[in-house]
Amino acid sequence: MDSLFIKATADTPEVNFETNGELTMKGRSLPENPNIFYDPLLKWAETSTISDVKFNLRLEYFNTASSKLIFNLLKKFIENPAVKAIIVKWHYETGDQDSLEMGEQYQSILQIPFEYIEVAESEF
Repeated sequence: MDSLFIKATADTPEVNFETNGELTMKGRSLPENPNIFYDPLLKWAETSTISDVKFNLRLEYFNTASSKLIFNLLKKFIENPAVKAIIVKWHYETGDQDSLEMGEQYQSILQIPFEYIEVAESEF
């Protein structure tokens, strides 16, 4: 299994999925066609052989379509029998209650550990 790297654009986040289990998505997620953008990520999650996943989600903004696909991405890791442990490090901008609440909703539904990290706007 190879690592997956996708360079950020103005509308899509940087994706860096390493085979050591360190996964990062950062930037903005509002792709014109979210299914095309997220399809390789979903396939990577389905076929991953990683046992311990540490997923850093550092998205300054994501639209509704991306939100659904991020949820599906997390679900794919949970459903993958190779994955024995997963933690999501949910970075959100100081004062952004909507983003924090979205992470809390994901955690409640998916029943996996989340660590919430408040970040100043200048650090995104």
